[in-house]
Amino acid sequence: MKILVAGSTGFVGRHVCAHLRRAGHLVVELSRRHPDPRHRWDLGRAPPPPELLAGCDVIVNLVGIKRGRRSQFEAAHVYAVRHLLAAARICGVRRFVHVSVALHPGLPDTPYVATKRRGEAEVLESGLPAVVVRPNVVFGPGDDFVRNTWRSLQLSAAVPVPADARPVVPVSVADVARTIVQAAVGDLPPGTIATPSGPEPLHLSDVVVRVARSMDLRGVPVAVPPSLLGLAAVCLSATFDPLVTRSQLDLLRAGLPGDPAWPPGTHRLDATAIRRSLDGVETLTYATAAAGRIARRLAIAADRRIRFVVLLLVGMAVAFYGLARLALPVWSVVGIATPVAAALAWRALPATMASLLGAPVAGWLRALAEALVVGTSTAVFAGIALSPAAPAMVVDAFAPVRALLLAVPATAAALALPLVVFTEDLVFRGVVHLALVGRLGPVAGIAAAAFAFAAVHAAFGAPPALLFAAVGCGFLWNLLVVRHASLWPAFGAHLLLDYVVLATVLT
Repeated sequence: MKILVAGSTGFVGRHVCAHLRRAGHLVVELSRRHPDPRHRWDLGRAPPPPELLAGCDVIVNLVGIKRGRRSQFEAAHVYAVRHLLAAARICGVRRFVHVSVALHPGLPDTPYVATKRRGEAEVLESGLPAVVVRPNVVFGPGDDFVRNTWRSLQLSAAVPVPADARPVVPVSVADVARTIVQAAVGDLPPGTIATPSGPEPLHLSDVVVRVARSMDLRGVPVAVPPSLLGLAAVCLSATFDPLVTRSQLDLLRAGLPGDPAWPPGTHRLDATAIRRSLDGVETLTYATAAAGRIARRLAIAADRRIRFVVLLLVGMAVAFYGLARLALPVWSVVGIATPVAAALAWRALPATMASLLGAPVAGWLRALAEALVVGTSTAVFAGIALSPAAPAMVVDAFAPVRALLLAVPATAAALALPLVVFTEDLVFRGVVHLALVGRLGPVAGIAAAAFAFAAVHAAFGAPPALLFAAVGCGFLWNLLVVRHASLWPAFGAHLLLDYVVLATVLT
């Protein structure tokens, strides 16, 4: 049997073609992104070429998109269907299989859903012997569902889910492909609407926890108002490979219940299936490779070191607080604490990250450029805030910082700054930050370490203006470490800022 598969390069299409070939059928592939120019065709613009349709017994339509403008949804979900139906009539195919998505009356009438319904209606009203397949959320090697959940966990241990999301019934791509093959070979009568679903309904929060546990990570689903997630989905849809599109979010919020009239699939979304789905999946395509490497290399080490990190932070805060209560000059406190903290941090620095003190993996030139950009931009703002020409409110806010810097001779301060800055970066960027990145993921780890940096400053009475600056600068410096897997860019930016601040105050 000769079968034309339109949309053959998609996730489900690849599995359907493999199933059909294993069953001994001749498969003709057609796709807008097919690597072979002879099989590359945009069905939204024109009917398929007659030479590909010659002798075909069955057409399987898997064409679909998950994001785009209304005109693009119409082209993929309506015009492509019309062109295939017209070609099917001309060629006299014996069967037409149209693959849609699980649709129920409660789904919002978005452009995605509306065009999917129109495409289905045209197939069922065409008069051809047709079968419509409406799969639930599909998982399997190369899917979006499990892969994007995993990518969200790589970014942060806290994964947002819609607060009003209803359950879905994930179905294995193997079960979906088997249903499509049954429809193609005639095992399902014309007019059938097949609704393959899995054996187990799941809330999105359950999926997050299950994926995290299967990959030996900690994952916490966080219920977020749908309006905020909708805005995030719109922004993400502008990227090349978004974690979720607005169309997918609408479907997940509305829920995709299984059809009790259709036998459920046999494959569950268990740990084995999740690991198989993620086999070969790399880190986020729009994140740096260094971020993924650091998160993976410290995922286990962080569990062993997180207790030490907490004790280190608490100990430093208590020590600073106690020394400050003794009314010692703040520079004396720094002088006592710096060598102790440096020694502890050096011993606690993860062995796997010894390269942090080597050359940046992204190259010195790029790292130097970014360090200069971050250091110069923060230094400019600091210089403006500390200058007498700043607004009175800003001058008052940073007055304690000026007094702090004037409490030590200029030469001593200039000589001490490199050691103090290096110790701070060794502790907060090399130990605290990396351990939190390994536990929480790059984004949450960067943010948490920035707040920890500010919290320790607060212990010895730093003014609010300095705490605010510590959070912002800490975030930027942590980001430099993750981007380049090296402490040196952050150290350079940090040192440049501190020297500009010192020079501004002294002059």
